[in-house]
Amino acid sequence: MYDFIFNKKKPKVRKDAPLMIDLFSGGGGVKTGAISAGFISIGVEKDPNNPELSKIFSNWHDVNFAEYGSKTYLETVQEMCLKGWQGLPRNTLIAHASPVCSHFCGYRAVNRAKEDAKDITSAKAVADAIAVLDAQYWTIEQVTEYVQSESFKIICTALWENGYSFILEPKIDFYEWGVIPQNRKRMFLLAWKRDRKPLEFPPKLKPWGWGKCLGSLNLVPDTPLDWQEKAISQFNKPYTAFAVQRVGRFRDRDGDYRPPKMRSGDEPIWTITKHAFHNSPKTTAGIDRHNPFNIYIPGKGWFYPHPRAIARIAGFPDWFRFSPKPYYYGSVFGYSVPPSWIYRLLSHNFIDYTKEI
Repeated sequence: MYDFIFNKKKPKVRKDAPLMIDLFSGGGGVKTGAISAGFISIGVEKDPNNPELSKIFSNWHDVNFAEYGSKTYLETVQEMCLKGWQGLPRNTLIAHASPVCSHFCGYRAVNRAKEDAKDITSAKAVADAIAVLDAQYWTIEQVTEYVQSESFKIICTALWENGYSFILEPKIDFYEWGVIPQNRKRMFLLAWKRDRKPLEFPPKLKPWGWGKCLGSLNLVPDTPLDWQEKAISQFNKPYTAFAVQRVGRFRDRDGDYRPPKMRSGDEPIWTITKHAFHNSPKTTAGIDRHNPFNIYIPGKGWFYPHPRAIARIAGFPDWFRFSPKPYYYGSVFGYSVPPSWIYRLLSHNFIDYTKEI
């Protein structure tokens, strides 16, 4: 996947390119992968809890995808459902959804938080889209805990009742599949109309470490925290570069902070979430942080990760343009389906559309 991620040249798309509908588009991870695989993507994106951020995402979509005829509806999926999915084409080749998962991820899952009305209405809207839009294929992605939810049952029931068969990988680690140098686990479902050729997951590629993402990027010096320096001093590999966790440490049962996570350059980074880029869910865009981890290189010192390195770790190609504000790009790279995975999945199943023009 090096060629995909380090590609600075925007892809070309055929005039007869197939359409992919992308519900809950976010910052454009699915769209980036789809366009790279020869598809034109039409998205729906609006977070009612953070409409300002959704507007920023919509602008990013215009900057990166408008030239392909791609469009993003700045409405919630529930609003589009109430309008009968007005404006979205029917019987497209494929559609994707990453439904609301606020009660299935992070500490809420650990504390067994229950689904609320937003989760259920989100799933019901996806179920309605399955029936009305009548796409030939569907893909569904979410955190691994989502498979145990009532929301997921609603979606699976809708797929079956509307003539789809499907397969599920309940816990894909995108690092193990060789598409990003980051431990990022998700459930992923592939569905197809029963009169269509079944979709299949692509073969795994050789995993690779985060160090390759630095490439030729300029490293900016940074000041480590005391416990980061302590962690390095206790590690007996003086000639190895490390990524050392800076934010997001947990306390143990005694109330003491656990040691920071450390990964050498040939290992994957741990899961990077959007919360690593700002101090709390209520943090404004003006109060954010650029370094969820620091890079230590023996003989050279400490550095913070270049935003482009974060993008690469998340599977975004070098041609993808984004805001320099950590709050914004952290919200994208900490949430998105890796574009490298979508590209790999689509190019494996629909090879005719991914040939060079």
